[in-house]
Amino acid sequence: MSELSRDAQAYPQFLLTSPGKFPNHSPSACHNGGAPAVLGMEAARGAPLANNKETIMFQARIPLFNLAPKSLQAMIALSQAAKASSLGERIVELVNLRVSQVNGCGVCVDMHWRDLIRQGADPRHLNTVAAWRESPFFDAKERAALRWADALNALPHRDDTDAAYGELREHFNETQIAELGYAIAVIRGWNVINLSLRNPIPVNPPPGM
Repeated sequence: MSELSRDAQAYPQFLLTSPGKFPNHSPSACHNGGAPAVLGMEAARGAPLANNKETIMFQARIPLFNLAPKSLQAMIALSQAAKASSLGERIVELVNLRVSQVNGCGVCVDMHWRDLIRQGADPRHLNTVAAWRESPFFDAKERAALRWADALNALPHRDDTDAAYGELREHFNETQIAELGYAIAVIRGWNVINLSLRNPIPVNPPPGM
């Protein structure tokens, strides 16, 4: 068994039981409660992951999943709470995908696209999340959630929340609005962490990610 496949299989349980001790990995934040992507010794040593000069693939700046385990587990717990909320997994994952697209977080775009595919979403429909306003594939409730996600993600540079809130109240109760706010906040947090630390998209995502 290769180092990549061996580490990818071993890491999810190891993360939960012994955070802070796993060697030679290049982490990608897994806010589904799984594991960072292990890219092999080339990435661990800092060697380039691709020779194509038009392909930009980063090496993680720090071993995130070996550090600050309490904060890490709190972030994962908040993400899991969002998915288990009354919003339903599809809306949460559509929001995760949309916010990650806007913020340019490749790790999160890849993760949440794959999660929606696992839920049975049509790939063609997901291809239009980036242009959801022109897409015929989302119902009124999903569109209200996506609009709210765009509005909150634009803060503080632009405030469109007054216009978006009226539509939101037509489809969500107060508890769900609070849950949606937490969902948007935590995916935005993961985007910031992944982008700032140059966490790469996993070539071979480990189980649970």
